[in-house]
Amino acid sequence: QEAYPATIDPVRNVERMIRMGDKLNEGNPWRDSTKKYDKLRSNLGFYKALGAPKSVISWIAYGVPIRTFIDPPEADLRNHSTTDEGVDEIRKQHLEATERDGEG
Repeated sequence: QEAYPATIDPVRNVERMIRMGDKLNEGNPWRDSTKKYDKLRSNLGFYKALGAPKSVISWIAYGVPIRTFIDPPEADLRNHSTTDEGVDEIRKQHLEATERDGEG
């Protein structure tokens, strides 16, 4: 028995899906991005061509929103200073480095 009925040509269907995906991907702002985290977004048109719902395409493009009833507690990492506490030291080190390199 054949894997597909005689009227279905899987190669032709894949080629048609690729053409449709290319057309739907026109104007995609992430299409030519080489950034690793843009890989899924760069092919939004293909997900649409495959029949993905609008909500799934939105999740791929913009992420999945997570709504909480209360804000989660801040992490208390004993071996790290908070940004506020460390900013003065970072500025001091940057100033020393730029002065040392003749940029200050």
